[in-house]
Amino acid sequence: MGDEMHTYVIFDMDGTLYDLYQPFERACKQVLQDRVPDDRQLQQIFMASRRHSDALRAKRDYEEKELVMLRNEAAFLDYHISLEQKVLEDIQEAYAYYQKHLYMEEGMQKALLLLKNRKVRLALISNGDEDHQRQKAIALGVDAYIRREHQFFSGMIGIDKPDIRLFRWVEKQLQIKKEDHVYYIGDSYASDILGAHQAGWKTIWSHIYLSEQPQSISFRGDMEVDDMQGLQRIFLQEIEEGKEDAIERG
Repeated sequence: MGDEMHTYVIFDMDGTLYDLYQPFERACKQVLQDRVPDDRQLQQIFMASRRHSDALRAKRDYEEKELVMLRNEAAFLDYHISLEQKVLEDIQEAYAYYQKHLYMEEGMQKALLLLKNRKVRLALISNGDEDHQRQKAIALGVDAYIRREHQFFSGMIGIDKPDIRLFRWVEKQLQIKKEDHVYYIGDSYASDILGAHQAGWKTIWSHIYLSEQPQSISFRGDMEVDDMQGLQRIFLQEIEEGKEDAIERG
């Protein structure tokens, strides 16, 4: 059985297994109340905070609390909204609370269960500090679908996506063979899609939740999905067919 082929589906977490906008929106509405921007502008501010987060991380390592406050301050200022330090602190505290009370939508739960029941091998790769990301995974109930030893966080080895060394490290941990079928699903073009593509994995670019597409791209991904039904169709069709093809070729 040593040469048996397997199908792996490996997930990003933030923005893929759950909506990243979820804790941000709840925190802002709780703290700002009647001062909160309308839904459209708040979504735009959220997307700006993600861009600022990437830019800040590129400069140096920040503690999570400081990073959240700095990126939120910059994002609100992009839309000419100046927030007092105390308000920024309150938003950060509320955000930290809601990150511990994340929830996975029913459609994503069904997609994971679909794969688990078909004996597809599941794993997770997420950038970030291991303890912080682990707490989010626990809040989401990831352990019910993905074995804890198959949940990988970049802080474990100090290498972030899209560095191909992280993907190769995961391959070794999972004992993935050259002939295995490996799919990676994520929302970030730069970190998830390009990184997995360079590693030779099949990619599924998820637009289920708020995500920003770069202005110029060299590769769109092997598949794209923008709703839960489409995701389940991919898992039922593409991946199951690949699994059967691997068995036939074996």
